[in-house]
Amino acid sequence: MLDTRIYYTASPYYAELSDAEALAFFTLFKKLPLSVQDLLSDEKTADYLWTLGQNNNFTDDQIALMARKVREIVVGKIPLDSFASEISRELPCDQNYAAELVRFITNDLFAPIMDDIKKIQQEMTPPPPTPFISSQETNKNNIIDLRELSE
Repeated sequence: MLDTRIYYTASPYYAELSDAEALAFFTLFKKLPLSVQDLLSDEKTADYLWTLGQNNNFTDDQIALMARKVREIVVGKIPLDSFASEISRELPCDQNYAAELVRFITNDLFAPIMDDIKKIQQEMTPPPPTPFISSQETNKNNIIDLRELSE
């Protein structure tokens, strides 16, 4: 059994969750697939992230940040393909090191529920903007003589 301090530090359910974010997160949490709820709140997840952090000489704050990023990925707040750059930017560490951490997390934590994560990611991704199509006919030359405007 994990120490309470370690659980609250390394659990994606609690890590770096401000009071202002908590209500929105807990409301969203209830709507997530059970597999994702389990990943976020399971003691095994916190233990995995704590151990990964300790093996890489991370501080408690860095472990909490990594746990928060796991939460943000699985709830669709940040895209999965941005995970390494987010870790690299916020830990901070080089991109290759961050990519290796992400590979471990993806293979060990995300793999069993990857279909649910991808579905959430798709639901949270806004649709591409609709291109503007003018109903007016445009001047094919598209040239304005600015001298005429100043007179």
